[in-house]
Amino acid sequence: SEYTFAGQHESLLNVPSEQLLEAYCQVVASAYTPSAWRYRVSKGFREQEMAMAVCCQVMVPARASGVLYTMDPIAPERDAVLVSAVWGLGGPLVAGAVQGDSYRVDRTAPHVVRTMKVVQKPRMLKVQPGGGVDWETVPEALQHRSCLSTLQLQELVRTALFIERYYKRAQDIEWAFDENARLLLLQTRPLKLPKELRRDLCRIADVVEAASVLISGKGTVVQRGIATGKVFVVRSDDDLLRFPHGAILVTAQTAPRLARVIRKAGGIVTDVGSATGHMATVAREFRVPTVVDTGCATRVLHNGDEITLDATENVIYRGLVPELCYFEMSEEEVFEESLEYRLLRRILRMISPLNVLDRYSATFAPSGCRTIHDITRFVHEKAVEELIRLSTAQSRRRSTAAKRLVMGIPLGLLVID
Repeated sequence: SEYTFAGQHESLLNVPSEQLLEAYCQVVASAYTPSAWRYRVSKGFREQEMAMAVCCQVMVPARASGVLYTMDPIAPERDAVLVSAVWGLGGPLVAGAVQGDSYRVDRTAPHVVRTMKVVQKPRMLKVQPGGGVDWETVPEALQHRSCLSTLQLQELVRTALFIERYYKRAQDIEWAFDENARLLLLQTRPLKLPKELRRDLCRIADVVEAASVLISGKGTVVQRGIATGKVFVVRSDDDLLRFPHGAILVTAQTAPRLARVIRKAGGIVTDVGSATGHMATVAREFRVPTVVDTGCATRVLHNGDEITLDATENVIYRGLVPELCYFEMSEEEVFEESLEYRLLRRILRMISPLNVLDRYSATFAPSGCRTIHDITRFVHEKAVEELIRLSTAQSRRRSTAAKRLVMGIPLGLLVID
């Protein structure tokens, strides 16, 4: 979304069931704080657009939690995922009340941890048995220990990049690991990129022109998008068992069995296949960039080759062209998020809804019309009634017959006196 509303509204944690109604009222009321009000006004929202949806979720008793950016918003060319983590609940971290461990992890598999900064974490926010949350002292053995292991970081990054590929936007994700080391995603929203950064990234014509093209214009694009990664050629079911996260799946045919690894794939290229096949349908469902029926994918692309699949322009480049991925994720926000779209939605509410449904109802009258649809419905119903009445009267009085209006334009119009 173009508007994150980050930190503008109240979040209440570990609320006992008997206090849910009171908590609900607090969250709704937070939409009218001076800060939230100023934010809405600055973004051009009207008051009537701001119905507050309150989400009630099961509380996660987090062992560690934090925030992840799938792209460095300041330096995307570094091709890294940024992660921050604390012991316990992540609320104080996102509020800026505590300092957490920070990590920089490769976006490309196997997601090597480039840098790790571990800070002292003397206290943590934890859920309390009777409800609510409170500060507790972090055990001394954990105060200087990293909140996340390398395996947990890699699992977190793989999951985050899957979400990014699905939404075609860099993501700002809040996450938690529970006491059983199970990863839970708490929320995700598009990561806001500076406008000047978007302008810089959009200057990619020279980069693309200099890139080496392996395949161009062959086959059919099934799902638009851009993916970078290493080629993994699938020739058997055993290959599917070994398919790595983030690889570009290259295969001869679009067999339905490939659906097993589509969630892992960064992109898909096939020799033969149809845009209407089962695998193509699943690829679109998961928004995996896919080109089928190239006729040459398994001959040109080999295991381990690093490539960039541009399934928007139907081109495959040798090597990684990360600028293309950044360009796709930094495109202007979709039309649905624009001020113009919201204005059209407001106008549509005066056009589309139908309120005058029952012609026998007392509200079926001009005063009951609230929209253009209502007016059209009312006029049509009354016109039909009048035609029926005149048709009945015509059998008794021939003078009421309709007359064709003679005009100099090709328009058939009957006039009833």
